[in-house]
This record gives sequence, C-alpha cells and structure tokens, in this order.
Amino acid sequence: MHGGVTLYTSLPLYAPEAYGNTGLLLPNQSGFAVVGELYGKVDLPLDHTVTAGRYTWSTPYVGRQDNRMVPNTFYGYMLTGSQEDKGRDLSVRYGGGYLATIKQRDSDTFMSMAQAAGAPVDRGTVAGGAVLTWGPASIGAFEYYTQDILNILYAEGSYGAEAWPAVEAMLSIQAADQRATGANLLTGSYFSTGQLGVRLQVGADPVMVTAAFSQVGGGAAMQNPWSNNPFYTDGLVLDYQRAGEGALLLGGTVNLRHVGLPGVTVQLQFFDGWTTAAPGGPLVESEWDVTVDWRPQVMLPGLWFRFDYGVAQTWQGSSYTRSNEVRAILNYRVRGF
Repeated sequence: MHGGVTLYTSLPLYAPEAYGNTGLLLPNQSGFAVVGELYGKVDLPLDHTVTAGRYTWSTPYVGRQDNRMVPNTFYGYMLTGSQEDKGRDLSVRYGGGYLATIKQRDSDTFMSMAQAAGAPVDRGTVAGGAVLTWGPASIGAFEYYTQDILNILYAEGSYGAEAWPAVEAMLSIQAADQRATGANLLTGSYFSTGQLGVRLQVGADPVMVTAAFSQVGGGAAMQNPWSNNPFYTDGLVLDYQRAGEGALLLGGTVNLRHVGLPGVTVQLQFFDGWTTAAPGGPLVESEWDVTVDWRPQVMLPGLWFRFDYGVAQTWQGSSYTRSNEVRAILNYRVRGF
C-alpha cells in the first residue's frame, strides 16, 4: 500500500479585479492554496490497482483541465487494470469508479459533481471505460452516469500508418452522446444531443498538417462540466459546441531545429464554425490560434516555455464580437523529487 499528497497554490503578482474569471485565481482574483490530492493506493494481483481519496482522472469528460496553474482534482475511488499480449502487440487498459466531488481548477473547495454541472443537488458520478490498442490501431469507450442529471457516452478510434516512405498519417474518429437522466434536474426537462468528429494528420519531418471536422446535434449544446472539451475542433478561445454547430479545423505544426532553433516548434490553426440552431438565430464564428513552444535541449533541461495567442470573431445577425486570448506559460521540472 502506498499513497501521496499534493499541495496546489496559485498566487497573484498583478491581478486587477476587473480582469477576473481567467481560471488562474479565485473568481474575486484572490490567491489560494489547497490540498488537491490526498490518496492511498493498493496494488492487487494481475496488474490491478485500487485508488481512494483525492486524486486526478485523465479521461475525455473527467480530466485535469490542466491549462492553468491548478488542475481539476476529484474525490472518490477507482479500480484500474491492464493486460498485454506482447507477441500480438495487443494491450487493453480499463478502469472505473465513483466520483463524489470535484475541485475545479479555480477553486479551493470541493463540490458535488452534479453541482459542478449546474444542478442544484448533490449527486456523484459513476464512470468507467476501456482502451484497446492493437499495433497501429486503437479504440476506446467511456461512460459517465450522474443520477437525475446527465449521462455521457464517448467513443474514439484511430489508425496510424506510413502513407509512403518518410510520411506518416493517422485517421481518428470520435463520437459522444449526452442526455438527461431520471428526474431531469439539470435543466428541468429532458434533452439529448451528440457530437461526431473526424481528424486526419499527415506528417513528414519536420512538418505535420491537420484537418478536422465536427458536427453537433441540433437538440442542445454539448457540455463539458468536468474537463476540457475533448473534441478535435476545440480552439483556444471557442469550443464550437453550440447546438447544431458544424466546425472545421485546418492547421500545421513545424519543428524549427533544421533552421538553427532546436527545441522550438510553431503551430498555426484556423477554426470556422456555423449553426442555424443557436438561440438568437444563425451564427458564424471563426478563430486563429498560434502556439510557440521552446524546450531548451542543453543548458536548462526540464524548462518548457509556451506562448499562445488566439483571436476569435462571432457574427450573429447585426451583432459582431471579437475577443483575444494571450497565454504565457513557464514550466520547469525539477528532477529527483
């Protein structure tokens, strides 16, 4: 038996009250500290492990959402396991459990999973799934059920291969179904919706290009109360998950080591979304994102600097809005802890 504890903190250097709700600090721009992880683990035979307490999950709709100072963490318990057949290059990973509460990334307190989704009651979430990998192919499915609130079913598959010498390609498909459960306490009435996405990535060192498309059902917008949006068409600013919304992504990534900048990569992405089912009438939105990563290879191993910039525009009738987002992130991993 073993365990661990992690203290998370986020403190302001300059945080005017008028610029809150960034996910970095408390909503009132105050700093905070919280014991986000406090857990015990028991290793069982046949590569199984039971984990209980405050811990992190890494699944499509229950995850760390780790793009700010502090991640989401969860209180509950889970059983995980894996099996492998090296001779056939086959493996399966699986797990499931019960999540009573979540500590969101900008909070120092835990609340019920139902309250985090927006319902005025306390309910936990039962979750489970598995991922099967067989050579260059993989397929996985996850289920999340919150009594009287929400049920989410997510599935994803991918296949990667060498398209021709020195060129690799990967095709991925994902789908999700969301619907109200039981007493419909989330919205007061029954709803159902879904989203389908497809992505093609083609790479030849030092460049990779990406094209993706997704479509949301017209019944309701998709919801991501406990994680990032897991769909390929998720932008830096917009998530393209409105009711009935179709979205297109075109992007590319280049490694600059061949031009004398080792450890530097640049990614450029363009998103375009459209729907006729949005409240208020037909809507069109687009976004440009650029990401620059620098990982020094010699002097400061463990240092990682990231710069993100996104500009998004939305048109709906005579209304036009424009928003920008800038992120500068410095990470340094200290070895030996």
